Formats: sequence, structure tokens, C-alpha cells
Amino acid sequence: MHLPDAVFERPEDHGLASPAPSSRVARFNATESLLEADGSPRTVRYAGTDYLVRVDGTWKVRATTVAFLPEDDAQE
Repeated sequence: MHLPDAVFERPEDHGLASPAPSSRVARFNATESLLEADGSPRTVRYAGTDYLVRVDGTWKVRATTVAFLPEDDAQE
């Protein structure tokens, strides 16, 4: 998996209320190269957002979203 565009932000940086003093929003785009059952290659692209909070010194994912992006050759 390739995660070149991960960005970590605080919700308050965007005018949003932060329910926890130690919280972050992580946004990322990813590309995975997979092999289908028949051995043919497949590339999957997706984007996601995670809401993380710090609990007892450890980051925990509180909420997550994933959106699959269209293939490069997909028709609109």
C-alpha cells in the first residue's frame, strides 16, 4: 500500500470544535496493487479520513470513512 498524501490536522484548525484536547484528523489517499483470483493485476484507489483521540498516551481511531475512487479509465 502506498500512502504518500497523509495529512494530520487538528479539528480546531478548520473552525471545528474539538471534543478532546488531544485529537487529530488524518486524511489520506492510497493506491494498492492487487492480484485478482485469476492472476490478473488490479489497482484500487481510495481516500479516507480518520478521527483520532489520545487515550492514556495511545492514539485511538474513533471514527473513519473510506471512499473508493474511480479507475483512471472509468467513463463519467
